[in-house]
Amino acid sequence: FIVSVNGIEDNSEEMMQQFNTPKVTVKVRRALNFIVILDKVNMTTKLGVLVPKPTRNDCLVIMMIEDGLIKDYNDKCAHESAQILERDRIVSVKGKVGSAG
Repeated sequence: FIVSVNGIEDNSEEMMQQFNTPKVTVKVRRALNFIVILDKVNMTTKLGVLVPKPTRNDCLVIMMIEDGLIKDYNDKCAHESAQILERDRIVSVKGKVGSAG
């Protein structure tokens, strides 16, 4: 995934325009699939993420992590590389894949 172009993030139109400049610096993130099990003790516990609305494609993009199950999971991770990060994508829930809408 392209994360930034010439330091510009979160604006795909501006990022694309940067490819017309003489020098282009691109920051990419490789897709890495891993499984996380979140134990929702009660139904009032929030996941703690913001995803864009309306959702598109076959995944949910995590735009922001707030208080909730995912933040709790991240706080317990021994290694930062195992954490769930903003801009990560949720591609399945309980083994189900398909439309995120």
